[in-house]
Amino acid sequence: MYDLFSVGVGADFIDEVGTSLTPGKVAVVANIDEGWTTPVDTRLGGMGATLFRRYPDEVADYQLAREAEAAETETRQLVAELEQAEGEARAKAQATAAAQRAKVEALIGRIDNTTKQAKAELEARLATLHAQLQSTREEQHSRIEARINEAKATHEARQEKLGEARTHAKAALELT
Repeated sequence: MYDLFSVGVGADFIDEVGTSLTPGKVAVVANIDEGWTTPVDTRLGGMGATLFRRYPDEVADYQLAREAEAAETETRQLVAELEQAEGEARAKAQATAAAQRAKVEALIGRIDNTTKQAKAELEARLATLHAQLQSTREEQHSRIEARINEAKATHEARQEKLGEARTHAKAALELT
């Protein structure tokens, strides 16, 4: 499971594939950079294959959001324990709260880095697409413009997910 997580495959994906993978069937896992999904869908679909896709950014953003929500929940529990603890138990709870604060600060740093990286990737992608737009024939412009709009929409969705993660993490930080 650790290997699957480290390459960006979540338990939800494993469950989804596992439900479809009945005895006598096999699974092929591939990391493919697709600009267009139709050729793969057509070819494999024609052979009776079932395809499941997860985009690496989607998996990473989802994981950051889950970590931030969990951090906020854990921090709320720690604060409640700290309020009731006395003596040696209080000292341990304070040490745990300090460790939690460091963990949340690191999480916020990862979220911020991911946000910056996503913006840089979008800018590079848009620059490439705009260059293609300038060097292609007129009849290809609408397809490239659609890719530009898709890239922007995907980026906005990522920013929203990362923003939610940051909100949970900041809430956790403010509790400590």
